[in-house]
Amino acid sequence: MTLFDLSAPVPFGYLDTTADAPGVPVGHTQSLWDFWVRFPQRLVRRAPRVQRQVTSIMEWTGWSARTLAELLGTTHPTISGVATGRSMSFTRAPELPLRIGELHELLERLVVVAEHDRVELNRILRMTPSENEPTALDYVVAGDVTGAWLAAIDVINPRRADAMMRGHFPAQPGTATTAIDE
Repeated sequence: MTLFDLSAPVPFGYLDTTADAPGVPVGHTQSLWDFWVRFPQRLVRRAPRVQRQVTSIMEWTGWSARTLAELLGTTHPTISGVATGRSMSFTRAPELPLRIGELHELLERLVVVAEHDRVELNRILRMTPSENEPTALDYVVAGDVTGAWLAAIDVINPRRADAMMRGHFPAQPGTATTAIDE
C-alpha cells in the first residue's frame, strides 16, 4: 500500500475516524477519495407535466400515439416524443400543451364516470348523443372541451323523448294553491 493508493483505507493520523464523528460509525476508516470528494445525492425528478398527461391519456383510453395525434391536430412522432420525454419543444405548435391539458382534464373526469373501463370510456366518447349531433371526440377535434363534456354526459344519461320533465306526482288542473292572476 502506498500513500497515493485511493482504494485502500488510510490507517494514520488525521483521517483515522476511530473517534465518534457524526454520521460515521466508530472504528470506520475512510479512504482519501472519501475525504476529498463528496458527491451530492442523486435527485429523482418527476416527468414533466405534459409527459405525464400524455401517458395517462394513452393509458386510460388505450389509444396509440397516432390516434391521439389525429385528435390533437399534430403528428404522431410529436406525441411519441412527448410521451417518452424526448421532445419538449413546442415551437411549431405552442397551443399543444394547452390542448393536451384540456383533453386530460376531460378524460380525468370521464374515466371516473366510466369506472376506469377503457371500452366504456371509448363508447362514451365515440357515440352520438342523439340524431345529427356530433360525438364528444368531434368536439375535442374542434377544440371545444365543454361541448365534448356535454355530449359525453348526454351519452351517459340520454335526454328524454318528451320535452318536459315528469315528476312522480304530476299537477292536476285546478289544484294550485295560489291563483295565477293575483
